[in-house]
Amino acid sequence: MPGMSGASIESEPSWASSASRPVAAASTPGTRFWRPEPPATRERSDGDAEHVEEGTGAEVLEGGDAGTSHTLLPGMRLPGSRLRILDRINDGGCGVVYRGEHVDLRRPVAIKVQRSERLSPGAREMFLDEARATSRLESPHVVSIVDFGELADGRVWYAMELLGGRSLDELIVEARREDAGRLDVARVVALLRMACKGLAAAHAAGLVHRDVKPQNLVVVERGGREHLVLVDFGISVEIGATPRSICGTPQYMAREQIAGGPLDARTDVYGLACCAYELLTGRSVVDGCTIPEALAQHEEGLRPTFTGALAVPMALQLL
Repeated sequence: MPGMSGASIESEPSWASSASRPVAAASTPGTRFWRPEPPATRERSDGDAEHVEEGTGAEVLEGGDAGTSHTLLPGMRLPGSRLRILDRINDGGCGVVYRGEHVDLRRPVAIKVQRSERLSPGAREMFLDEARATSRLESPHVVSIVDFGELADGRVWYAMELLGGRSLDELIVEARREDAGRLDVARVVALLRMACKGLAAAHAAGLVHRDVKPQNLVVVERGGREHLVLVDFGISVEIGATPRSICGTPQYMAREQIAGGPLDARTDVYGLACCAYELLTGRSVVDGCTIPEALAQHEEGLRPTFTGALAVPMALQLL
């Protein structure tokens, strides 16, 4: 993330987002857990800093401890299920995501398995909360949970639909390489409408997503048309709740989220508005800022600017 390295953050990437690989609807890169003291970090190949706890064996990324019977390998049946592991898509601090399939139906799935290093009661409950929150939602614009279980060593897992599309973040990067530098306005409006439907389903179920960003909005093709799906409820909370920790991605965090206050649907609407600006202009609403600078701008109140060359309709600018 340009201009945002070196701060006290924890990043948890958990799903692949390249055009050549399937998209697993699980935790995404870039979510920041703001802490007063910096954890030990290492640089990932994608430029983000990844938190590494000393003594946890966090370098073991196979979904289990190296050299034990609990390691999940390609071709293995997930114990107690009808799901087969095919390959690992990505990993994060709390879970490892695998591409898999139902052995009878041949249905592709994304399987997120809790890391063996994170078997504390608190980590387990957080992992379960993510699965429960997502399973409560019934909307074609929200990723669906298809199965859930527990391994013999105590790790929990859940399986989701495997999305074969691309995130809005990838579409933005692609547009920047082209002459226009941004997505077509009509296309942006259509995508935002679907994002609103996904968030409306979450809010109707009493949930605040808390990490609305382009990486968590995935575009797939259904019925010959673009279809948007909201993913990653890993840090979601109940509407009206005051979270115990300040979590989110700095470019898209609302003022109350940064302040650690009660959250509601407006928190997600603000995040989506930041996404909309990025889709319409090709640049972040806090472009070029460090993390502290970005957070300060959100707290003080942003005044987005649109150049005439972008030809963004005034109705959209006023939103």
